[in-house]
Amino acid sequence: MQVLSYYRRHGVMFRPGLQYCLVCELLIVDRVLQHSIDATYENKGPQPGFRIEMAIFYIVYFIVFPFFFINIFVALIIITFQEQGENELVDHELDKNQVNLTVGC
Repeated sequence: MQVLSYYRRHGVMFRPGLQYCLVCELLIVDRVLQHSIDATYENKGPQPGFRIEMAIFYIVYFIVFPFFFINIFVALIIITFQEQGENELVDHELDKNQVNLTVGC
């Protein structure tokens, strides 16, 4: 009872609810993935590790594929800021390797 009054008083019920939903979802997804790997033919029972191609698919889909998308996203950000920096150098008539050493008096 004291825990509920703490959450009601401080208005932080969203975060524990979100954590609960996330944990439940991860547990369900884990079971679904395991059942899809163990599935055999129609009207036959599951056999552990029967469909290794599904395990390989999950590894590619959840690990390798997002890795490449994150790299592409980071590369686009780097290219954008590099072009912006080069555009600023054109306005000031300086090369990339030159530094403007003017000191304000």
